[in-house]
Amino acid sequence: MTETANAPVKAAPAAATGSVHDANKRLIAPLRRALRSADPGGIRDALDAVFAPDALIRLGAPFGDLRGPGALWSTVYAPL
Repeated sequence: MTETANAPVKAAPAAATGSVHDANKRLIAPLRRALRSADPGGIRDALDAVFAPDALIRLGAPFGDLRGPGALWSTVYAPL
């Protein structure tokens, strides 16, 4: 496909885009495992490993914007 200013950009082949998705899946795999096991300590550790300490985490109502994995834990997961 020829690219011009008005033409859409051709999507990357599935193999190339799949590697990005696979990398993201590997990144959150510890968090997914911890959530399945419902281990509070494991969830906390996994959140700390996945999110930067000052990450802005935007959630829908009633949570809104949270700052960092500690806020995500105390607002969303700990009450469960």
